[in-house]
Order: sequence, then C-alpha cells, then structure tokens
Amino acid sequence: MRNRVPANAACSALILFLFVIASLGTPPLAVAKEPVIHNCLVSAIDDVDVPAKEAGVLTELPARPGQQVSEGEVLGKIDDERALLARQLALIEVYKAREASENDINVRFAVSAAEVAEAKVASANAANAKVPDTIPASEVRELELEAKRAKLQIEQATFEQDLLKYDIRSRNAEFKAAEQDVARRQVASPLEGEIFEVHRDRGEWVQAGDPVLRVVRMNRLQVHGYVRQAKVARRDVIDRPVTITVKLDGDRERTFDGKIVFASSETTGGGEFRIAAEVENVQEDGLWVIKPGQQATITIR
Repeated sequence: MRNRVPANAACSALILFLFVIASLGTPPLAVAKEPVIHNCLVSAIDDVDVPAKEAGVLTELPARPGQQVSEGEVLGKIDDERALLARQLALIEVYKAREASENDINVRFAVSAAEVAEAKVASANAANAKVPDTIPASEVRELELEAKRAKLQIEQATFEQDLLKYDIRSRNAEFKAAEQDVARRQVASPLEGEIFEVHRDRGEWVQAGDPVLRVVRMNRLQVHGYVRQAKVARRDVIDRPVTITVKLDGDRERTFDGKIVFASSETTGGGEFRIAAEVENVQEDGLWVIKPGQQATITIR
C-alpha cells in the first residue's frame, strides 16, 4: 500500500513556497536609457576661404570680422577699370549689330534694281516686237543677264540681312563675357554667414586663387561625437532626434533639438564610430549662441 502525504502537510508546503516567493519579490524591470555622448565638438558645415578670381589690386575691401553677410553680397573689389571699359565697348557693339540687322536698305535697293532691269528687258522685247532687230539680240541677252543678276542681288542682300541676326547673338555673347569679367573682379560671399577672418588689406595685390576673407555659415551647425558600437548600432542612429547640450560662456548650458545626419562606417581602435548631428542656431542680442569649437553633449532620443 502506497504512502500518502497528509493533506495538511501538502498545504503547509505550498504556503511556505508562496511565502518565499513573495519575500523575494518580483525581479526589477529593465529600464532603457537614452545613450549620452560626452565630449562632442561643435563645427561648421560650411567654412569657406573666399578667393580672388582675378589678379589685381584690391581697390575696395570694407568687410570686417564679425560682419553678418548674405549669399552673393559683394564684400570687396579688384581693380576693374579696364573690365568696365571692355563691357562698355561690348555694349556699343550690341547696339550697332541691332541697328544693322534692322537696316534693310540693301534689300530694298536690290528689289528696285531688279525691277528696273526687268523693265529694260521688257522694253527691248516690245521694241523688237514692233520692229524686228531694233535692239540687237546680243544686247537683249545682256539686258536679260543684268535682270538675272539683279534678282540674285535680292537673294544676296536678304542672305546678308539674315546673317546679321547671328551677329547680334555673337555681340550679345561678347557682352555677357565682358559682364562676367567685371563680376569676377568682385569678391562676393558664396553663402549666408559671418566673416571670421579678413586675410588681405585694401591696396594689396592679389593673385587669382589667393584667399581674401573667410566666411562661416552660422545659422546651422554640426556637432560631432563618438559612439560605442557596443551600445548603439549604426543603422539605429541615422535620422534619430537628439538633444544637444552646449556649454556656453562661463558655466552656462543650453539645450537644442537636432537630428543625426551622419554615422561613419569606420570604427576606431576603441570600438567607436563617429556621428554628426545638425542643429539650428539662434541669435541673442545680435550674436550667435552656438559657435564652432564649443563643447557639447548629445543625448540620442
């Protein structure tokens, strides 16, 4: 006969088991933390040394460091006296070509000459019709040849008139080239931003390609940092929103919203890869709050 565990003993064991479980408590839930990247650096997206496009003397250079400039704004000028004269001559040639193309005197004269030549042939034929051989046949043939020549002169004059239309196009192209020569002697900002440095002074000679001033885009900047590959995968960070905390002057800090736009495919020896987040800058009292070179922290959301 098999031994049976008393009912009260089984109940006691079950109660004891439940008590132990209750005393241990339930395991804590895992809390996902937002990755934080420290020691990040603010840098410019566009940082341009604006060059001289032509050689010459800098006759104007009113640009100053800290000046806010717009895209295409002229910040300096290289001696353009000869270029301006060349542009003026090119414009005169355009006007001359237009006047010539509208002048149809040669065509009208050729038409009139052809009418006279044909009238002479008709008169000679009429005379010979009344009295044969009044006008010798050789002379009649010469008159007919003259009439044909006159008709061809109409075609030639019309052809030359049409060619003048192409001359207008050619002169217009020369004028545009002259305008470009003038524009190439202007030192213009290629972007909206702030002048960081002025490399030259008014009156100096510059060669084509010499940097004249440095312009940095300030309304939108990048923040670079390194992420541990063990914490975050590259594919999971692109286009992710981030909170960027920038260290300002003194002990002040300020946060901005941004977005990750780049994750490098290269991994460092420490198992990290570089990321870049873009952030919109703001101004306070006419000065940009975020500046290239500042330290920042990126929190990936």
